[in-house]
Amino acid sequence: MIKTEVTPNIVIGDNYVIKYFASAQEFQKELKVYLLDSPMVPELMASQQPDWIKMERIFGIPYLDSKDGFDAAKLGLCLAGFHNTTLKAGKCLCHIDNQPANILLTGNSFYFIDFSDSRIDFPERDVTHLLLFWAADMPHKKFCEYVTSFISMYSVFLKINPKNWQSCLQESIACFDSRREKFNKPGGKTTPEEQEKNRKFLFQYDL
Repeated sequence: MIKTEVTPNIVIGDNYVIKYFASAQEFQKELKVYLLDSPMVPELMASQQPDWIKMERIFGIPYLDSKDGFDAAKLGLCLAGFHNTTLKAGKCLCHIDNQPANILLTGNSFYFIDFSDSRIDFPERDVTHLLLFWAADMPHKKFCEYVTSFISMYSVFLKINPKNWQSCLQESIACFDSRREKFNKPGGKTTPEEQEKNRKFLFQYDL
């Protein structure tokens, strides 16, 4: 049996991951997600309040690391499905910390993990924050193609509110840039000029 302590609060076994929590509030926040029984989230195997959650281990890679690219339309479908599960009065449970390492690709399936920052918010908040990672790493032409494919599919199942989009995009940019500075993350794989073009495309996108 494989048993590896990755961090003080994460233990990985042969087919499971156990996450330990510092507070009951953190425990409840993540347990709430796994109780949704969403196909985009690892299966809940066991839990002990308020200490730990045992979940299915997903053998995947961060989706942006895929050498063959990824299906942006299918990711749009998956995120729309996740949002729709809890959608009420225009808001839903949002992942928020949707960095590439927290969206795993296995085969052609996407799984969302690590919901320590999750909260109820406008779905546009989740979408805009996710797309900023693409804006930082993709050349402009590829970025436009992937965004168009993603939003076209997402919008089939959950309509994007243009007003929310603009305000959420501004909030997401502030959060994204602040976190990159705080954790001393690299600026992105593309030039600052290219990233600015990508962000401008998001602000001007015809929803």
